[in-house]
Amino acid sequence: MGFWTKLKEQRHSLTSTTLTAIVLRVSLVVGITAGLTYWHLSHEIEKTSLTTLEKYVRERSLREREIFKLARDNHYALRSELIEVFRKLEKSNEDPVAEFGSLVHREPDGALRSPHSKPGVKKELDIWVAKNANNDALFRRKVVAFSKILLRYAPAFHVRFTDTYIALSENANLVYWPEFPDWSAGTPANFDYSSYELYQIGKKQNNPERKTQWSGVYFDDAIRKWMVSASTPFDDSRGFFAGVIGHDVMIDDLISRTTNEGLPGTYNILISGNGRLIAHPQKMDRIVAAKGLLSVDNAQDPQLVDIFNEIKRSFRENTAEKIINQGEYDQFLAVSYIPETDWYFVTVSPKSLIRQTANSAAIFIILVGIGSLLLDIALLYLIFRRKVAEPLEQFIRATESIAKGEDEIVLPVERKDEIGRLSRSFAFMAKKIRETRKS
Repeated sequence: MGFWTKLKEQRHSLTSTTLTAIVLRVSLVVGITAGLTYWHLSHEIEKTSLTTLEKYVRERSLREREIFKLARDNHYALRSELIEVFRKLEKSNEDPVAEFGSLVHREPDGALRSPHSKPGVKKELDIWVAKNANNDALFRRKVVAFSKILLRYAPAFHVRFTDTYIALSENANLVYWPEFPDWSAGTPANFDYSSYELYQIGKKQNNPERKTQWSGVYFDDAIRKWMVSASTPFDDSRGFFAGVIGHDVMIDDLISRTTNEGLPGTYNILISGNGRLIAHPQKMDRIVAAKGLLSVDNAQDPQLVDIFNEIKRSFRENTAEKIINQGEYDQFLAVSYIPETDWYFVTVSPKSLIRQTANSAAIFIILVGIGSLLLDIALLYLIFRRKVAEPLEQFIRATESIAKGEDEIVLPVERKDEIGRLSRSFAFMAKKIRETRKS
């Protein structure tokens, strides 16, 4: 019973009540501080994360654009010489029948093709001419001259590009593709290049600015690679369409980087401006099955459709990098435009990443605050116990001794503070009481 009485007294002691009041107030301050810190950290971490995202997609798009810009520059350099030579050919009356005959021969199906490659003999240039092509003197002059130009430029281009070709409006194609020197053997004699996408996007009605255009993504079964092709038109002296210069660009590495490399917790996708899905980490099997023609609408993914629609809305006015807040999916979209191919490089970042970072920081601050609070309480307890509680207990014992008529009392009279002054006054009072009792 004495223990519980003492415990009850401790609960109502000056030290306990004072410390309780301090703990409640400090806890309130710690709670408010933690809340404000969490809000501030969330805001700052979000701002920093979005800046990092924007910088990331900008740098990624610049990296991926290099090959497309290089293709354009190659084409413009080659076109410049083709046009210059073409102007001279149009004025010439020469008919290089013999030289033309050394480049191609008529095969049983009616097409003109380069001689097939032979073991041990390196063949770099392959030529195909449809059986119904207008094989006149100007055409023969173009094939001979353009073949020489192609052999000067294409080997240097081949360091970065699969092939280089010149498709002529007469329905003929000159191709530099050392790895597939007999490409023409597989091309039907009546193949119509005018229906080919790269030929069509070179026509003036489809490309009035006469700039480099890009095909859609396709899978080349012959070499088992993902490809995209560049096409740059050139015209004759009268301004009529004369043909296109082309590069085939392998983009397997680009697709692999898109699907496999990214910021922690995020994922990347590549979408064309017309809604074709080029790369997506969860949908590559379907993209392959569709031969690169899988559209966002056919992907059976409402979230993907919303992402594409949000991108198209956001890029109506300008094409700078953008951060799009998709609140309905609790995520941010960082988007960069690749103008050469009309593609969008997109990084999807869940907002939970930011919350996790903010939560970790807030929890750390709260734990540090609680630890500091407990340490302060322990120190305050020791201080109160030594400086206040123990002297008061001495006063209580002294009072009890006087009440019992005892002469000996122990008080901290040596202290210089208020407790010391009170002790000296109490000791003086006790002395007077003893004197009174004796008298």
